[in-house]
Amino acid sequence: MKKSALLTLMALACSCPVRAEVYRCVVGGKLVFTDIACTAGAAPAELAPLSTMDAVPHGDFAKQYDEREARRSAEVRKSRATEAEAYRASKAQAAAIRQGEVEGRIVPGMTRSQVERILNLPTQIEGQGGPHERWVYKNGRDQRTVVFNNGVVANASNGNARKRK
Repeated sequence: MKKSALLTLMALACSCPVRAEVYRCVVGGKLVFTDIACTAGAAPAELAPLSTMDAVPHGDFAKQYDEREARRSAEVRKSRATEAEAYRASKAQAAAIRQGEVEGRIVPGMTRSQVERILNLPTQIEGQGGPHERWVYKNGRDQRTVVFNNGVVANASNGNARKRK
């Protein structure tokens, strides 16, 4: 509150017009304007009236600051909540991957090496080295495919296939 009172007083002090007396003199053949009378009894020069402007009401500065800080705090809380949710999702995915490794299942988010540990090397790789790879496992009439996007499992078909020995 002290801050807003100080700002208000400063604004009022700056908004008051100040006018000094100006004298028009000729010194050494040159026209000079000064704030000291050139001769005794000299009258100040006639000047155009100062233009003034009423102070523009800006409202309560403290209230504006509080509102701005409330908005910033709300944005920070929202950002932290988003980060916390992303962290929880990451932890849940990591737990699902660990559980899939234990059970010998392929789950989205696994890496190529994790899939190799569960299913061994595929019988065929389509799109090898690219951002989208498809690993095909054939065992007689059974076929299983694992699709990778940027090195992680996007999806896997035929979840009934067991780990090969």
